[in-house]
Amino acid sequence: MASLEGKTAIVTGAGSGIGRATARALADAGMKVLAVSRTEKSLLETTDYATSGKLIAHTADVGKDEDAKSLYDLVDREGGVVDLLVNNAGINVAKRRLEEVSAQDFRAMVETNLVGLFLMTAPALERMRPRKKGTIVTISSIAGLRPSVLAGMGYCASKSGATFFGQGLQLEEAEHGIRSTVICPGEVNTGILDKRPAPVPEELRAVMLQPEDVASAVLFAATLHPRATVPMIVMTPSNNPFV
Repeated sequence: MASLEGKTAIVTGAGSGIGRATARALADAGMKVLAVSRTEKSLLETTDYATSGKLIAHTADVGKDEDAKSLYDLVDREGGVVDLLVNNAGINVAKRRLEEVSAQDFRAMVETNLVGLFLMTAPALERMRPRKKGTIVTISSIAGLRPSVLAGMGYCASKSGATFFGQGLQLEEAEHGIRSTVICPGEVNTGILDKRPAPVPEELRAVMLQPEDVASAVLFAATLHPRATVPMIVMTPSNNPFV
């Protein structure tokens, strides 16, 4: 297992759920973590954590060019090194069926869930290639492997793009010593469930995957020996392996 002590990570969507759990787990493992989210209040709740100042908050919308630039300007002020990028930011909407989803909501999902990957990843690669090393983990979804009416076609389309984006990274960047892992979780007990048309009962949330489970998978991918890569990890709740 490779040590993460003293290395630098960027985690998007770090204001809650999987991103928050991942940012804290990486900081606990000794990394300096740049935690990114659109919402300052929730982001500060993430970074208000006993990790000896290893969590740095930065407010940004990953789907916006100017926000991506401001993020990497901060990276350069902090030393310009990116050892690990966790592309976690993602959204869904309440009205999901094609007969009711608005063009604005559909576009927002694509901009955050897919365009945001490019805006976050391209500058990270520029900083990883000269060093011939780096790891990129993309949090996709089981909805990015097969269509789901529950998830909605906008979410499925954007997450399937995220899945192929992460897999394509491995094909293109392996020659530069950069590895890419895509994680496709099934149902996870996060705030995105609040966007579902019907409320999710607490007893069902309790047996879903928890954010810490996905964070553990990120740690696994990041701590593998550099000679090893896991291209994809599919995770599901043990009681229901089909969601």
